[in-house]
Amino acid sequence: MQGNLANGGLVLQAGNGVWISDVDRYSGTLCLDPSGGVSRIDGLLWFMNAGADAVYGSDQLRGGALCAYDPASGRGRLLSETPCSGLTLRGEWLYYLSEKDLRLYRCHTDGSGETRLTDEQARGFLVDEDRIYFSADAGIHVIRTGGKQRERLSACRCGAIVPIGGWLAFGDPDNRGTLTLIDKESGAVAEAFEDIEAGSIVADGRYLYVANLRNGGTIYRIDPIQGRTIRICGERAESLHIIGGDLFFRDGSGWSRMSLLGGQASRVELQDGGMA
Repeated sequence: MQGNLANGGLVLQAGNGVWISDVDRYSGTLCLDPSGGVSRIDGLLWFMNAGADAVYGSDQLRGGALCAYDPASGRGRLLSETPCSGLTLRGEWLYYLSEKDLRLYRCHTDGSGETRLTDEQARGFLVDEDRIYFSADAGIHVIRTGGKQRERLSACRCGAIVPIGGWLAFGDPDNRGTLTLIDKESGAVAEAFEDIEAGSIVADGRYLYVANLRNGGTIYRIDPIQGRTIRICGERAESLHIIGGDLFFRDGSGWSRMSLLGGQASRVELQDGGMA
């Protein structure tokens, strides 16, 4: 899946459990095990990433500081006091935007070796193999993961960027938020879906799933190869996340989940001591 981090990284598969950040009640982060049991994590985590022996996240209860968590105990340790967003784990590196200056940085997974990668302020970014795509006021740029060989890819401006096949998908603010695909290599616009205003975007490798603000925030599945769209859920949705074969989303009051194939969504009732 792609795009969970672009939507806040609020749901994560970690080992046999699913970690969910209870952002509506601001009560913390809960780990749901396969039997339905619930344990509480020490922090309210955004931008969660699963490493080999730790879960990394931006703890909103510590001002957005970068922290690492033991999946077994749920206890966290501080890596950096810098408030960060967009946290992305790749190999031994963590990439993030500093909320102090909105520049892109990276550091080792132990918090050491912090290095600034961009001079411009960034709206959002994507780490894709050995490239980083980031959006700034002057458009979308691409650099190597070490911060070198920078070039402008497109004049389009955007926030979140989601990869799908050979394209980058985003909502274009200069075209009423229209869902737009550009070529990863040339930056040329491949498609603009004029009937879809992208509120939240994720991808499973074959399809895009989008909360369409032109139709009440309901969920659409888009085939970028065929250029076809279909509504798969009539509920208002935001913060789309894909975990396995399920789509998790928020409706403004809590979390729901449904099959990627569509159908009826069910409420994820987060309660102390269990999941109803």
